[in-house]
Parts: sequence; C-alpha cells; structure tokens
Amino acid sequence: MKIGASVISFLSGEWMLDGGRPNGGDVVVMRTLWIGILLILFVAFFRALAELPHASTPFIMCVWAKLKTSVDGAETPTILGATYAALYARFTSQWTYIANLYNQIKQAEVEAAGTQGSSAASSPTTPSEVALVIAQWKAGFIEDALAVHMATKPPIKGVIQAWFAVAEVKAAFMAYTPDAAIKIRQLQRFEVLPIPIP
Repeated sequence: MKIGASVISFLSGEWMLDGGRPNGGDVVVMRTLWIGILLILFVAFFRALAELPHASTPFIMCVWAKLKTSVDGAETPTILGATYAALYARFTSQWTYIANLYNQIKQAEVEAAGTQGSSAASSPTTPSEVALVIAQWKAGFIEDALAVHMATKPPIKGVIQAWFAVAEVKAAFMAYTPDAAIKIRQLQRFEVLPIPIP
C-alpha cells in the first residue's frame, strides 16, 4: 500500500507539497508542468512501442519522433490545459471547503455565545457541552487543513495557532485525530506549531 501511495505521489506531483509548501497557484502550475510532461512522454513512448515492429529506426529515435509530433501539434497544449484545469478546480474546491468550514465554526461560536449569554446554565470554570463540541470541530478543521495542504497558508496558519492554544481543542485533537502525534510533529516541522508546544 505504501509503495502504491508513493508512486501516485510521484506521478501526481504531490511530493511538491511534502515540505509544507501550501497548495496554491504556484503549486498548480508546477504540478501541471510535471504531470503534463510525464503524460506527453508516456504517450510518445507507447506510440513508438506500437509502431516499433514496422519501423526500421531504433526505438529511441522513434520515441523522439513521436515526442516531436506531440509537441508540435495541438496535443501538448490540450494535455497541459486539461491538467491545469483539473488541478485548479481541485485547489479551488479545497480552498472553498476550508473557508466554508471556518465560517461554519465561527457561526456556531457566535450562536453558542448568544445562547450562553441568555442562560447562565454552565459554570465559568467548566466548558459547556457546546464548547466541547466546537473544540472537536476546530480540531477537525486543523486536521483537514493539514490533509489538503493548506495548514501553512498564512491565514490558516494563524487560525491553527490560535485554536491549538486552547486546551479543549488540543485535547480534542489528541483524542480524536488518527496519528495525532505524527500530525503535530508535521505541523511543528512546517513551523505552524511551536516546539515545544506550550
């Protein structure tokens, strides 16, 4: 399973995000070029392979000729354009998801503050049930931001730092996030969280 994931990461250019670089326009362009070049090379290779029995030229020359044909024609811009559109659409949907999730959490906080203000049922020393649910939600936000390679984007990084400093959020992250310690080390390596965590 790990080998398959490594191969997919290599072919898709996701390795460009491994060092903590946030997903964004520059990464979309670099991954487009990477995937596009690989696709063009694969197409040229398989076309040369298909024509090899009929060709008198060596295989490398045949691949080069097919590569030249692909680059000179409309195929290369089509592959690069389609790859860019797919990667940009994915980035946009991930950014929209994270932004909407943040807004939903803030809306829930505002509603909870209004409810607690009208009824003083919970004591100030113990967090209410609603506050614990929101803390779990914030912990989920941190995990999702890391999963979609947005944790190091400055606006998201600030949110993660502020929320992780809250004891209930930190406790929820440790309790409910799979491989929480590994993910915290990753956030520290990306300089999102301090070392050591206070």
